[in-house]
Amino acid sequence: MTAHAIPLVGRAAELTEFGSALARARKGRGSIVLVSGEAGIGKTRLCDEVQRGHRQDGGVVLAGRMAPEESSVPYAALADTLRAARRNTSALWNAALDRGEVLSAIAPELAWAVGTRERSVVQPVLFEALLDAVDETAPGAAVLWVLDDIHWGDPSTWAFIRYAARRVGDLSLVLTVTYREEEFGPWHRRWQGLLRLKQEPVALHLPLPRLTPADGEQLVRAIAPALPSDVVTEILKRAAGTPLLLTELASLYGADARPGQSLPVSDIAKATMDERKDHNSLTARELEVARLIASGLTNPVIARELFISRATVASHVARILAKLGFSSRSQIAAWVVRPDRIPLPKSRTT
Repeated sequence: MTAHAIPLVGRAAELTEFGSALARARKGRGSIVLVSGEAGIGKTRLCDEVQRGHRQDGGVVLAGRMAPEESSVPYAALADTLRAARRNTSALWNAALDRGEVLSAIAPELAWAVGTRERSVVQPVLFEALLDAVDETAPGAAVLWVLDDIHWGDPSTWAFIRYAARRVGDLSLVLTVTYREEEFGPWHRRWQGLLRLKQEPVALHLPLPRLTPADGEQLVRAIAPALPSDVVTEILKRAAGTPLLLTELASLYGADARPGQSLPVSDIAKATMDERKDHNSLTARELEVARLIASGLTNPVIARELFISRATVASHVARILAKLGFSSRSQIAAWVVRPDRIPLPKSRTT
């Protein structure tokens, strides 16, 4: 089942908020939408759904994404937006070409395309040129621009977001940024900036909660309608309302399930890990962190439980992901429930 074929459940309120923001943008009153939540909670999935609907309505959709390896690259998410536009949204690329001498500070190939040299410009001039280019892409219509995974954003990208928040109210633009809530806190160098961003009059904050059991069951049944009730119950327990984990576990069993067939509950755990993933590669502390992740705890809470710094927790999580070959906390959580591993150290919460 493709991502778009899987229903988006439990997000009706957020979709309504987005719809209202886009309606205001069509009247020239833009906004910035902050979508936050833990890894696997469905931030990208929600934005994909909003983008799909806006595109079907004839609106312009722009997108840029951050990656961990680009966290020190200036304007990485903005450059990603322009480069995607070169392939998919010619209007933005053409508007950027008209300002190539300035915007080449973000995407150097713009300077090559217009036969000029890259030049250094002050940020307000650069940011205004980019916003003007975006505003030109859809005269009389609304533009939806999503910057995904901005917790990996570099300082210059964050500077643009803060600047855009002050200007977007006069534009037909809904600028949406997604970030992992557990990556930010009073210890983070951008914490104060994030708080100020949320307080902007044009800002809308949409923190995504975990799914309720009823919504979780709806999602599982949509993916694997033939699963026996006891298996569905175990999936709901293991996933603890995390959409990505619900989807992964339901998909594992959906292909093989038959009406009336009873699957051993222990098989759910057994199938959540490839045999190539060796628990012996993890230290005792990393095993303990993995267990707490599976319990649904965020990095700040894990830090308090283990009396270590948040930076140390983040380092443990990164090493766990690297050692097990995973890309998300949800995969760690699924791996933890495998029954044929050695027992994990008990956490202070159990």
